[in-house]
This record gives sequence, C-alpha cells and structure tokens, in this order.
Amino acid sequence: MHTYRPEIDGLRAISVLAVILFHAKFGIPGGYVGVDVFFVISGYLIAGLLARDLDAGTFSLTTFWERRVRRILPASLAMTAVVFVVALAIMMPGPLKQFAESVIAQATLLANVFFWRNFTYFDGRGETRPLLHMWSLAVEEQYYLLFPLCLAALWRRGRGAVLAVLILLTAASFALSAVGVHTMRSSTFYLLPGRAWELLLGAILAIIPTTASRRVIPATARDMIGFLGLTAILGACLGFNEATPFPGPMAAIPCVGAVALLWSQEQGLTTVGRLLAWSPLRGVGLLSYSLYLWHWPVLALMRIVVRGDLTPADIVAALSLTAALSYVSWRTIETPFRGPWGQLGGLPTIARGAGLSVGLAGLAVGVLFLQGIPSRFPDRILAIATASKAPDSQSPDLPGGFRQGHQFPTIGSTATTAPLAPFLLWGDSHAEVVSPLFHNFGIDTSTRVPVAINHGAAPLIGVWQKYQDARQRNLKQQVVLAITDQQPSDVFLVARWSMHIAEVVDSESEGIAESDSRAAFGRGVAATIAALKAAGVERIWIGLEVPRQDLTPGQIALRALYLGADPRTFGIPRELHAARQHHVRAVFEAYRNDPAVRFLDLGDPCFAPDGIAYAQTDDGSMYLDDDHLSLLGAVTYLGDTLMTVLGNLATTHDEEGRQSVFQPAHEARISRTTRP
Repeated sequence: MHTYRPEIDGLRAISVLAVILFHAKFGIPGGYVGVDVFFVISGYLIAGLLARDLDAGTFSLTTFWERRVRRILPASLAMTAVVFVVALAIMMPGPLKQFAESVIAQATLLANVFFWRNFTYFDGRGETRPLLHMWSLAVEEQYYLLFPLCLAALWRRGRGAVLAVLILLTAASFALSAVGVHTMRSSTFYLLPGRAWELLLGAILAIIPTTASRRVIPATARDMIGFLGLTAILGACLGFNEATPFPGPMAAIPCVGAVALLWSQEQGLTTVGRLLAWSPLRGVGLLSYSLYLWHWPVLALMRIVVRGDLTPADIVAALSLTAALSYVSWRTIETPFRGPWGQLGGLPTIARGAGLSVGLAGLAVGVLFLQGIPSRFPDRILAIATASKAPDSQSPDLPGGFRQGHQFPTIGSTATTAPLAPFLLWGDSHAEVVSPLFHNFGIDTSTRVPVAINHGAAPLIGVWQKYQDARQRNLKQQVVLAITDQQPSDVFLVARWSMHIAEVVDSESEGIAESDSRAAFGRGVAATIAALKAAGVERIWIGLEVPRQDLTPGQIALRALYLGADPRTFGIPRELHAARQHHVRAVFEAYRNDPAVRFLDLGDPCFAPDGIAYAQTDDGSMYLDDDHLSLLGAVTYLGDTLMTVLGNLATTHDEEGRQSVFQPAHEARISRTTRP
C-alpha cells in the first residue's frame, strides 16, 4: 500500500479549477495548463504504482488495465450516456451526427484524433461539442496502453537503464513539441507524441531512487522549491493565454513546476504542502475527475440551448450544476466502482467495460445510419433549424503551397478555356458565404473567378489568429505573391472583422488585451492595403460584415418547439450591429479618402425597414449559425448588391478599353465608392 499524499489532491483541485474557469471564460486566461499538470500527476502516480508492483514481482498487465477501467470508465460512460439522452432532445440532425461520431471516437480511445481532424482547440468551433474535453483522457489511455509494456520490458535491466530510456523518450517528445508548436500546432496539442513528455516527467520522478536512499533535504530548501513550483503553475494559469505558443517549451513551466512541487513534498509536507492539504482543497481534489468529466458537457449544452456567449448568470448556473452532478457521480459511481462494485477480477471487469463502450458506440452508429434521426422533430422545426449551404465545390479552400505557378482555385465556369475574371475573392468563412454569388456571376459571364478562402484566418498579412501556427502566416504571404503573378484589377476582402480585431496578434503585440489586438489589426490592414497596391491591384473592396445574431437557427427552433415562440420575431437591431462594428469601422475610417479602397457594406441590406436584421423569414432561415448567412440569406440579402458591384466592374473594364468577358452590367444601384 502506498502512503496517501493529501497535497496531491490539493494540486488536483487547483488544476481542475483552473481548467473549469478557463473554459467558462471566467478570468483565468491560461487555465488550460491544468491539463498539463494533471498529466504530470498521472505519470507520477501510475509509474510509482507500476514500479512498486515490478519490485514486488506482482506486476500484471491485466491487473493494471483492470484498475484503469474501474478508475476511468464507469464515470465517463455514465456522463456520455446522460449527454446522449440530452443530445437526442436538443440537437438537430447535423450536430447530433457530429456528436455520434465523437462518441464512437471516445469508445475507441481516439477522441483526440477525432477532434484534431475537426477542430483547432482554441478557435471556438468546438465550444458546442460536448465531448471535446475527452481528448485528454484519450491521450492518457493511449499512453497507458504502451507505457506499462515498455516499463516491464526494461525493468529487469535496472532502474538506471529504465531512467536512461525514459529520459531519451522525454527529450524526443519535448523536441517534437517544441518544433511542432510552430509548424503543426493542432497535432502537437492533441496527439500523444507531442504530449508524452509531460506524463514521462512524472514517471521519471517516480522511478528515480526511492526516498529512503536519498539524502535528506532540509525543510527550508524543500519549502522554497515547493513554493517556486506552485508559483510556476499559478503564474502560467494567470500569465498564459490563447496566444501563448502551446504546448512546446512554454508547457515546461507548469510541468516542471508540478514536478518540483511533487518532489518537494516526498520527505514530508512543507508549508506549501500543508496549504494544498487544506481540507476544502482536498475535497475538490477528490471530485476532480468527476468535475472534469461534467464541466465541459454542461457548458457546451448550455451554449447549444441558451446562447453562444454565456452571461455571468449562465456561467454561475452551469458551474453550480457541474458541482451537483460531479458530487453525485463521485458518490454513486466513482467511489463504488473503485471499491466493491468493481471487484469482478481483471478480465471480467475489462470485458464489461469494453462491452458498455461498444454498446454506446453501437447507439452512435445507429444515429449515423438514421442520419441524425430527423423524425425526432416536426417538419416545421427542422425547417427552422436547417439552412442551406453552398456546395463545397462552389467555395474551395485555398490550397497550401499554391502549386502550378501560384494558381488560385476558381469558381464559376468549369471550362478550362474560360478566361479568368479580373477580380479575386479573398477571405475567411464569410467569404465562403458570398462565394455562390461570385460563382453564379462567373457562370453567367462564362468566366472563372479566383478565390482565396481560408477558414478562420483574416485576409490580412502580418497578423494571425492567436491559435494559428506558422503555416497560416506563410499562406497569406503566398496569397499576395499569387496576386502579384495574376494581376487582378480588383480584390474583394470579406471576413468576420469583428472577430479578427479581437483575436489577431503580430510580432509587435505585447499581450492579449483588446487594445493590443486592435493595434495589431490596424497594422495588418495597413500592411495588406500597401501590399495589394504594390502588387498592382487597382481597387481593394472591403466587405463590411453581416449582422451577428444572438441566437442560432437551432436555438430558435428549440424555442419554437418547447416555448411556442414565433421564429420570425428573432433578430437584432441596427444599433446593436453598429455597436459591435465600432472598433472595426474606426480602423477602416483611416481609408475613407483612399481612392484605391472601396467599402461594400454587406450588413446594410440585411436590415428590414423596421431596422431589424431578422434571422428567419417566411421563406426560411437566413442564417447557418449566429454569424454566417445561409445560401438563402446570401441570395436574398446580398444578391442585388453584389451583382450590381460586379456588373459595374464589367462596365468599368469596357470603358477602359479592355476585352470584356462579361454580360451587360446591371443598372447601378449603389455607389462604387460606398464608405463605412
């Protein structure tokens, strides 16, 4: 039996509270490092248990995995089952299918791989995915499928050989993480190779010579080391943010801090240890696994039902519900299954756990087979929640590398002999929204329209989203090089500017304050306009964004289903849209008198005569989510505006004596010099 270490439960409490408050957006910008501290603790405790079993000659893979099953699986399966039931009641067919895919990934210990392939952790798109947090458990379980085998194979060669191999593996994993955080950040974040060193640090600490053979370290020195370790962890929680390159070398700060803290308490509790052993902290630590399991689904489901941006009252309610569910889970599931309920013996316990996992995965397969079970909802509710989207073939993403001589993907005419239109559409997913209109114009005029669509990335050089790596930054430079090669006379920049102005950074940024991002955004706008002018672009069209709704179509549909609300009454007033665009327009105002810069207000046509931009009309949903227009919305709200502008460009080219490839222009209905 190993001695209970109460300070470890206190450290668990700090870690899980940091993660929860970070996910709740409650003032802990670097709280995600709590997961890394958990990795170190897990590596330390599990390696210590394995080492004791190997020394005693009682090591058994079956026994080890049976303990892991009893520790991890019952509570996680219960959480998934409850979330599954709630999802059936509130998720529309599309999101339910995505949820079912994540259930299958979780059951096969591949949740981290699934989310790596679908979501960048910090980009916000995963905030309504109830099982996103299971990526970290998948990393641990993949590690524990391999680590015991490696340890058992090396143990007979002595601890020195074991430590040498573990140190080499740690160094290799850390090096991969250090390089990958700048070149492949998402895979480094989610996948085991870039994370293994964190678990291995804990393992190395556990396997070095036992306390009895170490020189006694004075309590004062251990207290100072423990204090420095705790300071490193708390400093990372408060000082890191989404712009911090992570994991990589920066992750070493909280991880080494955790190692220092754990080591400092091995010969007895110091002041820091006694602080961590404070009974309220220990109580939270005992609940830490259940708290981690439940906090994210509660927040995600609330964001699905209530609103995307939770209010402080929403967050308090979510955290209160998390605490209640976690206590029930710990008391009725975790504790019993770690005791008498789980005492079936090795293989029966593993088989039972695997069977339950397969059962849940089977239900998820059924959801996929039934296409999200649309029969759960009346047709009128599905019509509210389901909006048409442009086919992917009409809005191809920009390829990396620009092979074939900086050639952009094109929409419009599919004839390879069709001429290129003299303009380019460049932007993020908001550019994808309007791409069908450019596509239709290209079809009508028998031209191919070049597009540069890169989801989540501002069409601005010199700046990048906080969560992006070097590949995204380099891609923007390649866009400008390609524009220089192709020489379009006009470039349309369409993006969700209000998001980018709050999230971009550059080499001059000092932090994550809104003023820092706004300054970086301004520098990016200036650099991009200058670069496009230098590339020979005559007119730079900046598409001002469409109104962002407070509710998604799915949330409106749930209100119509359960509360009897009229979906046509939901919308936002012009004044709210203007307030949300204030900082963006303040930056663009500097270019009011620049003859090369034109502003195309895509938001104004979305407002009805009563000054409301409606999310739903008698014709259907105008939006895909809260900020992207549906295909119907794009055609209804923006069709005339964009066709007029493109038609005017055709007239301009005719007047300048260039060979016209356009049909006769539409009658001008807006000025080509519309200002913000």
